[in-house]
Amino acid sequence: MSRLIWTLRRWSHLCKGTGLLGLLLAIGAGGAMLGSIHPQIAVQTARLQALRTEAAAIRTEIATAGHSVANHALPAASTYTVFLRDHAALARERSIELTEIDHASRPEAGQRLVRHTLRYTIDGPYPALRDYLAAIERIPGVRVETLAFVRSPNPDGAVNALVQISYLVEAGA
Repeated sequence: MSRLIWTLRRWSHLCKGTGLLGLLLAIGAGGAMLGSIHPQIAVQTARLQALRTEAAAIRTEIATAGHSVANHALPAASTYTVFLRDHAALARERSIELTEIDHASRPEAGQRLVRHTLRYTIDGPYPALRDYLAAIERIPGVRVETLAFVRSPNPDGAVNALVQISYLVEAGA
């Protein structure tokens, strides 16, 4: 403690009143910083804890959803034609026109699965397109891979979109 007092006296002697004023301002600034930072540390710590709790809840939800998804079997390969008929019926029910259809199939997962990919253009009113895509995603084994809306000057309010969906089935089943 005496060393600190000696250093302060020496510093004030060397720097005179201006140095002492600078020291007092530095101490005041440090105190102000600590006074404003310390409450923020508590706020940020509480926020971090809340985010960790939320992340843990999400992980639990994903884990339970993963178990329920794992219990569902993929459709059999023989269901592909039924899927195509249902797909066309969904579009017809919603007055949606399917054009420029391109089809591809490829084996996956060591020949255990087959992914059928359909790429096509759809035309129709936006609410019907949204409803159609939601209905497609509810079919087991189907996933909407890409969706790209195309701007076109349609006076009737129809929307054009490029869609790519895949239908995953078990091979040979």
